[in-house]
Amino acid sequence: MRTLSYIARQILYFNPLKIFTLFSCAWIAFGALCFTFTAFTGMKIGYNIGIFSIFGAFLMFGLGLLAEQIRQLMASDWTQK
Repeated sequence: MRTLSYIARQILYFNPLKIFTLFSCAWIAFGALCFTFTAFTGMKIGYNIGIFSIFGAFLMFGLGLLAEQIRQLMASDWTQK
């Protein structure tokens, strides 16, 4: 477990956009799965879950862009010293 924590820390430090994009794609896939489930079963709750999942995916991707910008700012600040 400690090794996985170390690997995640290094990914987030060196290239955070990859991990946030992966999670964002997973959220979109879950939302699409909910929409498909709702289309076949007729249960209305799947639409809400699907909409919120896709909305969460956009938020996750936005956080990834923000993390990438912070990483670039930190890298440029480090090279100036």
